[in-house]
Amino acid sequence: LFIWINLNHDLEVAQLKEGLIYKCTNPLENNEPTITLLGKNFTTENIEKIFEYQKTMGYKPKLSEVPEFVIKNGIIDESQFKISENRNSFEYILSTHEHSELAGKAFSRLRRKVGYFRRIHEPSSITWEICDQLTVEKIILLNSLLKKWGLKNKEDIEYDNFEDKVIKNTLKYFNKLDMAILMVYIEEKPVSFVTYQFLPQKGYVTVNHFKVDYEIQYAFDFTTHVLATELHLAGIHTMNFEQDLGIPGLRAHKERLRPIDLLRKVDIEPLFN
Repeated sequence: LFIWINLNHDLEVAQLKEGLIYKCTNPLENNEPTITLLGKNFTTENIEKIFEYQKTMGYKPKLSEVPEFVIKNGIIDESQFKISENRNSFEYILSTHEHSELAGKAFSRLRRKVGYFRRIHEPSSITWEICDQLTVEKIILLNSLLKKWGLKNKEDIEYDNFEDKVIKNTLKYFNKLDMAILMVYIEEKPVSFVTYQFLPQKGYVTVNHFKVDYEIQYAFDFTTHVLATELHLAGIHTMNFEQDLGIPGLRAHKERLRPIDLLRKVDIEPLFN
């Protein structure tokens, strides 16, 4: 939340028993005020009170990107609300075991790509490192790589601008959060990096940023395989590759990663505005 949602420095979080309510302006929604829920035991009355607050503040009464499990673990009369699937905010859940093994027909395509990467590069020339702290020199290097590689998403300039700000936020606060970075090199030259954050739920990580030099064929696929292998060896079984934001190319790409599950989300509105 702190890195992705608080770009406008207006994130507010309230605790209600076993749940959290957070409010911010959403950079990807024209900076519209957004409220969502996390946790369990929310009630119909809780939601109605939030809607009343939004009306009082002059906002549209709506809860955005609420994880589906919040509804299932609440005391909520679904018939009282309009609940709509928010496909653009679904998060892709991957197995480290599957992506480290690359076994079976489902992973034949990824297996071929990783195999090709290994064949065209001298094995001794491929190295990688994992860091849980960033030095000033490393941050300078990462910024130079971002400038050199660019933000390759040509489909959505708005998203590129948003991600650029988010990455800078990540690097700024990296050493204060429970994060790590994997960097892959060929002949000591960086070809990719991926930042990820360890979650309170043991065995889970969220992948925040994944950047590669696209002149190096299949660098993304090889790095994903290395990441999964290292995490699996460290006792991490699940990787969250986050949302596709409705960007067609990004959605197709993440679907090809063979997720084992999707973290589904919904929008909640009054039946009658």
